[in-house]
Amino acid sequence: MFSEILKIKPILDKAAAGAMELALNKRFQRVAKRFGSGLMSVLKGTVVGISLGLLNRLLNPIEALEDKIKSLLGQGTDIRDLAEEFNTSPGQIKRLQDVAQSIGVQPDQLKDMLKKYADAVENARQELADPFTKPSEQTQAVRNFVGEKDMAEGFFKFLQSLKAEGTGAGRVVPVGDPAHGLTRNLSGMESRQTFERAVFGEQLRGAQRRLVDADFVQQLAKLQEPSAAKLTAAINKSAQLAEEQRILQTRNENADFLAASGFLNRKMIQDMEMARAAEESKITKQLQSYDDLRKAADGIEKLKGLLVDLSGAVSKAVGYLGVIADWVNKAKESRMFRGLFGG
Repeated sequence: MFSEILKIKPILDKAAAGAMELALNKRFQRVAKRFGSGLMSVLKGTVVGISLGLLNRLLNPIEALEDKIKSLLGQGTDIRDLAEEFNTSPGQIKRLQDVAQSIGVQPDQLKDMLKKYADAVENARQELADPFTKPSEQTQAVRNFVGEKDMAEGFFKFLQSLKAEGTGAGRVVPVGDPAHGLTRNLSGMESRQTFERAVFGEQLRGAQRRLVDADFVQQLAKLQEPSAAKLTAAINKSAQLAEEQRILQTRNENADFLAASGFLNRKMIQDMEMARAAEESKITKQLQSYDDLRKAADGIEKLKGLLVDLSGAVSKAVGYLGVIADWVNKAKESRMFRGLFGG
């Protein structure tokens, strides 16, 4: 055996140390260069993203304004058409719509009620013109309003008559009340529910019932509703501009159609159909391997099931480890364990 300890002191050669330093410097420079270029790319992307976001913000108000313009044009046209259908002014229709909507009756629901009322009035005209026809319940409900040419005005008065019927028979209608001038005493007519079913096909409930019971004058005051004449002027203006917009749109579409058709040729159509045929052929060929793909998919599902079962078995086995560990700890405390292992 050696009686002395051999001590080795490593000494690094200066030339080797310099080469190592140079190599490390070059490596760190490459890393820094790559990191810097990557960072610049990220920053450039961020700047571009910010620029696009700012551009979108600038453009969004324009899109919102154009949507608003289209909505106004469409609304003006719809109201004017509805007014023509019911032989009234656009302003009257708008006021009626506003009151109804403030109560909860949507424009489509109100239009449906107006249409049913107008149909009932027309049927009543025909029945009353025939002396040999017994007036129906529907005719009895609207016969006092057959002479009203303005359907919106007649509809309003009809709702007021329903309201009066609901408050009791023999109601005295003062001068100036919208229901004043009814030539028939409502006490001799059917009940309000019968009127509603006869004209609208059902008993009114919810918002439609609240519309009948509403105080129109008070509701218009709450809405600070403009006059019918002022609303009519605004609606007619928007409807007229909508017509001009449709004319310009049609011109532009025709101009684009003529320009685009000038560029069309037979080769474009042939290439387009060839590409479509190639795509269809690719899909058709894939049908040949459908059975194999189906089997593969079924195999994958079975494999997933096996993995799930295996995972459950492993989890169960791991759970038993805790039981085993408890058993070992208890066994270690027994005399037999200490006797066998000298504990």
